Amino acid sequence: GIILAVPTSKAAQGVLWPARVSHVVEGNLTASGGGRRNSSKNQIQVVFLAPFWNGQSLSSKVSDVKDLYSLGPLFEFDNIEVSEYNLQRYPFETISMEKIKGSFRFLGLPNAVFSRYLDSHRLAVALKTYAIKHISNDHASRSDDQVLASASLTESHALSVRTPEFPQVALTVPFHFILGKLPHPSELASALMTDDDDNDVEPTIDIDAIVRSMSPPECFGKNLPSVERVTSLLTPECQKSSILSPDPMFTPAIKIGPQKEDEEAIWSINKFASDFLCGLFQTQSSRNDIAIDGLAYMEKLLTSLIAKLRQLSEVFERYVASKQTAELRSILCQCLLIKGHGEDSLECGTIPPGVSKATIIVEWRKACERIYKRAVGKLSSEGVGNDITSVITDSRCNGHITQSGSFERPVRIPAAIKGAKLAGPVSLITQVEDSYLVLAENVVIPKAHKASYIKRLKTKIASIQPDATGVPLTDDSDGEGGEDTMGSRGSYTAAIIGVAASIKAADMVVGGQCVNVFCAVRPPGHHAGQELRSMKAISNGFCLFNAAACAALYATTPRSQGGLGLRRVCIIDFDVHHGNGTQDILCSTFDPRFLYVSLHAGGAHINGYDDEDSEDESFRLKLGGKKQEGIFPG
Repeated sequence: GIILAVPTSKAAQGVLWPARVSHVVEGNLTASGGGRRNSSKNQIQVVFLAPFWNGQSLSSKVSDVKDLYSLGPLFEFDNIEVSEYNLQRYPFETISMEKIKGSFRFLGLPNAVFSRYLDSHRLAVALKTYAIKHISNDHASRSDDQVLASASLTESHALSVRTPEFPQVALTVPFHFILGKLPHPSELASALMTDDDDNDVEPTIDIDAIVRSMSPPECFGKNLPSVERVTSLLTPECQKSSILSPDPMFTPAIKIGPQKEDEEAIWSINKFASDFLCGLFQTQSSRNDIAIDGLAYMEKLLTSLIAKLRQLSEVFERYVASKQTAELRSILCQCLLIKGHGEDSLECGTIPPGVSKATIIVEWRKACERIYKRAVGKLSSEGVGNDITSVITDSRCNGHITQSGSFERPVRIPAAIKGAKLAGPVSLITQVEDSYLVLAENVVIPKAHKASYIKRLKTKIASIQPDATGVPLTDDSDGEGGEDTMGSRGSYTAAIIGVAASIKAADMVVGGQCVNVFCAVRPPGHHAGQELRSMKAISNGFCLFNAAACAALYATTPRSQGGLGLRRVCIIDFDVHHGNGTQDILCSTFDPRFLYVSLHAGGAHINGYDDEDSEDESFRLKLGGKKQEGIFPG
């Protein structure tokens, strides 16, 4: 992610200067005040490190500073045209004074600039080293075709997609203060900080160590015994957010003093379960009978889960990023499973007289949810967990090509991604793994759609010529109902990816990787039901497979069968049209696992019903009406 680039500022005199390439998901403000929207797709946004040219205007106003070229901000945004002249690979792995001085001589700049030049390379090497050791190289390992497809979706250059995505905390450490403590070039001869045999090499700024020093327990000044850390793909630690509990008493307060009882207290069962529930547990524990009792089992489940979370929180920081993600997902899924097991266990044994079973269930759910929130709060790290919103997309979705002028067309995806980025910081995922595609096609989709519908759609799309577009996909034997739902040879794969993205999104949220996910995929799906044109709709309204319904079915499938094991899922559908497909799939059997809420407009002009010959246009709303016209979905 570190390069040498030529700034657009004339004051920079056309020199190559160290810079960091901004990832496509980063903010869009630039030095000129414009946004990425106004820049060419052959441009990249960079951040110049310790530039010398941005402080020259201040030099005439200040006369008592040591370095007149070090007055400007430490970082400067710029949009750079990608070319061999403007960009070069960054050459240094360490800060070698001899090599830095050698490269400076060829720039033709005043000697007074060298101090700023040295600082720019100190930052460049520090960021480069951090990226190599602590940021996953998933972007770099992707093929050129995948990168180019993602760049096309986000309307950016491939370099902006492939560059490492630095966590915000690593970019906001007090670099200005740190550089001020390092030896000035004039002092290097007498003050060289190194233990290396080659005394020409200066130690690299350790950004990860700085971030850890700002997090508990190091930020409290505790001298903990040194623990050997695994440096491969470590996610830098960040300050933990308070858990989102309805009562402040559930937020773990960290004590500075070594008070053992305080540590025990924040992990006691009454910090998670209400007094009402704890009282029931104590009552059942005092009984002498040996019968299996549901309340006693619930207490045992809760105690073991708290102990597991406490043990994990003590060793979590020692794990590499991949293991942290796996362990967080595991403890959260255990929490959800135990929540369901506890409800079922109430059927065993007896409930004390005068106690409502419904009240016990409500309090039990609250206790499990508090443990869940404590887990997310304790085990979140930079880029994972609290406050993270992700956007999932895939360039293969645009293999679905409709007719010219259709409302449902490829431009919707980059437009949606732009909107998501303008709404706030997001983590952009530009490819769905093949394992999710296999799961979607072979396991999940057959649960939502009838085999006859899937076979009909797949056969129809397979018969399309490779270069044909805008072909009707959902017309019946009479050629009706396919006017708006058109596609191409890539439509089947695109629809599978839409479902796969929704499954991945459910995995990420339940697994604690983020708070919420937006799937920027197409074709859409909420009009696709169990079979063609469900609930007597007159078309499929651009939709092929129902991603939302598939995600709900996957989420509620038992873990023993490969799902997430949730007991309940609510789908809120807001659109100008009714989501007849989603209702058909999830609600036709009154399944108590699903609550479907559709917010949509009404009326003949919206639903496609022509009532010119009707004396009473409201008859369709009357229960038991004999005449049922189609619900126009698209």
